[in-house]
Amino acid sequence: MNAELAETRRHIARAGVFTIGMVPRNRDFQPEEQLPAHTKILRPLLAVASDCWVYDLKPRGPVYKSAAPILEPDKGRFRVRLEGDVVSGRELFWNADSGRRGTIVILVPADKFPAEKIFRACNGVWAFSNFLTGHTPAAARFARSQTKSPAVIAACLPRNNGIEWLDLFAEPSRALALFDLARRVRGLGSRRSSRKGR
Repeated sequence: MNAELAETRRHIARAGVFTIGMVPRNRDFQPEEQLPAHTKILRPLLAVASDCWVYDLKPRGPVYKSAAPILEPDKGRFRVRLEGDVVSGRELFWNADSGRRGTIVILVPADKFPAEKIFRACNGVWAFSNFLTGHTPAAARFARSQTKSPAVIAACLPRNNGIEWLDLFAEPSRALALFDLARRVRGLGSRRSSRKGR
């Protein structure tokens, strides 16, 4: 095992989070565009999710309007109703970046998490040392509190990069096992860096 990978694994074992790519690098897309990531990664997660929340979403803006029928206000955040198709026609909500919405937190029971399916569809796996900078602070705290239990995994779409990346929060030993599985499934290298541009 090389030194970079060993350091990445130590970081994940401490932080309990790593990142997968949802959209290929340098792939430009429109905010309302349907993407393979919706079908291959997002829908499988939502199909088994127990809850989904969005933070820091401003009512009346275009991102809110695109998803209003599936949103319920709850103590400063919104619960995303998971009945039926919550993706089609609402791509702007899921794709939004540059702070046009806050972090989306998708809670999934660990025993239902479709790991191999989403890792086969992802475009890379890595860990960032400053992973919290891409998220709404309250959302990151919530994700970390929920994943203290090894029975829950939190899949989080960041506020800054929208659907390009997905951070997976889990109890640290489970996060490390998932990271190792992702590397095996993808046969990809690893990198650990700062979240520049998030």
